Amino acid sequence: MSVRAEIKQQKSANKASLKYDQYFAEHRRRQTDLILAHNPHGGRICILGAGNCMDVDLPRISEVFAEIHLVDIDREALEGAKRRLPATVARKIHLHTPVDVSGANKTLEDWRNFKVTEEVLLEFPARAADEIKARLPGPFDCVVSSCLISQILLTCTRVLGEEHPLLQAGLITLLVAHLRLLAALTKPQRNALWITDVSSSEIAPLPPPGSQVDGAVLLQTLAATNRLFTYLQPNLITDLARQDPQVSASGDFADPPETWLWHNGPHRSFLVYALIFSAGNGPNDSA
Repeated sequence: MSVRAEIKQQKSANKASLKYDQYFAEHRRRQTDLILAHNPHGGRICILGAGNCMDVDLPRISEVFAEIHLVDIDREALEGAKRRLPATVARKIHLHTPVDVSGANKTLEDWRNFKVTEEVLLEFPARAADEIKARLPGPFDCVVSSCLISQILLTCTRVLGEEHPLLQAGLITLLVAHLRLLAALTKPQRNALWITDVSSSEIAPLPPPGSQVDGAVLLQTLAATNRLFTYLQPNLITDLARQDPQVSASGDFADPPETWLWHNGPHRSFLVYALIFSAGNGPNDSA
C-alpha cells in the first residue's frame, strides 16, 4: 500500500468515527483525568495525533491549561473539532496541521524499495524529531501522544509489508523517533504521556462495555498468551527509552502503566495503557 492511500484511509476513519462519540466517554474521561492529575500547573499542552479530539475532554483541559496545541495530519478533523467547541474554549486552541508526526511518510516507500542505508536509519530518529520539533512552538508543559504510535507502526507495516526484511528495524526506528520527540517537546520538570492501544478485540476477547476490569491483570494475561501488539508492550517502550542516550538524558518513565478499555464503537474494543514520562534536568534545560 502507498503512503498516500494510508493517509486517505486514516482521514476516512476519522470521519467514520464521529458518530461513535458516546462510546469514547470512558476512554476520554480516563485520558483526561491522567493528563490533569500529572500536570496540575497548567501552562501549555501539546496533543500529538489529536484527530477528532474525541480522546480528550477539551473543555476540562481548558480549565487548567492556558494554551492547547493540537497536532495532526488531518486538517479537516482538527478544524471540525475546534468548530464544535464553545467559543471560550476555542480561543485557547492552536492547530498545527497537516503535520506528519511520524516524520516518516516521505521516506517509508524508500524503505520498502531498499533505497535506504543503515546509516540513514540510525540517523532517522534524531532528524525526524528535530524536524517535527521545529514546526511546533515548544517546549510545552505537557505533551500527550494520544493513541498515535500504534497508527504510526501500522502504517509502516502496511507500506513495507509484514514479510519485509527491514520491517523490524523500521518499527524500532519509529518508536525511538517518537520517544525522542516526546522528550524534546517536554519542558524540564514537566510530564509527557505516552498513551497507546496495545491489544484489540480482533486478536483477543475483551470484556464488553460496562464491565469492571482490572486492566493490569488483563495486560499480564494477554502478554502471557502473546495477544498484545508486539512492538507496543510497555516493557519494550521503557527499555528503549532507558537505552537511548538522548531520551534517558531527558527523563524517565514511571512504572507501572495505567490501563483501561476503550470501546471504539459498538463492535471494536482496545486495551489501552499510559506511561508517564517525567522530564528531568536534561537537554531540555536550555529550551
